[in-house]
Amino acid sequence: MRYSLLSRFQGTFCGSVLGELWGLNLPELSRGQFPSALTSGGWYDFAIASTHNLLKANLTERVATSPSPAALGAIVPIACFYHENRLLLQQQLASLGQSYAFTPEVQLNAVILSQILALIFKEQLLVPLNVLPHLIEQFNSELEHLDSKELLPQLHHLQTLLEQGATLEAVESQLNHSCAATLSMLRALYCFLSTPEDFRLVVLRSARTSKTPQLTSAIAGMLAGAYNSFSGIPLSWRLGWHKLSQVQGTQPDLHHLSQLAHHLWAAWSGSYYATAPALQSKDAQNLVSDPVFLNVAQLSAIAAPQTLRPR
Repeated sequence: MRYSLLSRFQGTFCGSVLGELWGLNLPELSRGQFPSALTSGGWYDFAIASTHNLLKANLTERVATSPSPAALGAIVPIACFYHENRLLLQQQLASLGQSYAFTPEVQLNAVILSQILALIFKEQLLVPLNVLPHLIEQFNSELEHLDSKELLPQLHHLQTLLEQGATLEAVESQLNHSCAATLSMLRALYCFLSTPEDFRLVVLRSARTSKTPQLTSAIAGMLAGAYNSFSGIPLSWRLGWHKLSQVQGTQPDLHHLSQLAHHLWAAWSGSYYATAPALQSKDAQNLVSDPVFLNVAQLSAIAAPQTLRPR
């Protein structure tokens, strides 16, 4: 195993939120500085709410009153928790789409991104450039119920651009879609698949896109964070994020996200009593503040993929 699953979970959570922070602070990019403000555009809120609901009852609750592209952040804990079981993952994504009022296009985006994350978590994304042909084949054979007629040609075209080594400007000018969230996903896929090993480059390139840079970089950061794990996020960015959150005293906070991902990983691993102490904490806003939980999580055992374990 190249990276531990815990580190990949933490990279997924922190990478997506960090990507959104860069997308919302474009002026800082020209100076190569860390964002000067920690203001989330919504992805963080959806990811946190979805994680809390999943950990409390292993189900989704309706928390979105209207469709929002940032609601894609709600797939982060779902994709992590159910990554090893394709059927359960599809069922949970369908339930999530109903709970968060996903449009058909956003629902399709959620399926695609979750499938890519599942490949990463199972160490099956060995050749990133082959992931799009794999997805296209899967849509043709298993996901016919999803309306992907408009998206499949775009995926074919994106694959061609990747093989040709096209520039980001060429991708922006040639890829087009009526759904802004889908267009953001396609651009994020290009940024990730063209340089998968470099988290920093993936996020910075996606944040420079002309339309919805915050959503594009959040998606790209999520994929790159899962692929390179938490340790693949530049140390200077992690330190800058931690120091700034301490000064401002506001969310999103790097430590809180990392511990929440740890909490989710402990629940996935089947640890006995891994969630009960934390959920009984007096601080309802912080599920990981209880030191009892932290001790239990550190001692939790990990089962091999596709084996029976308590949920």
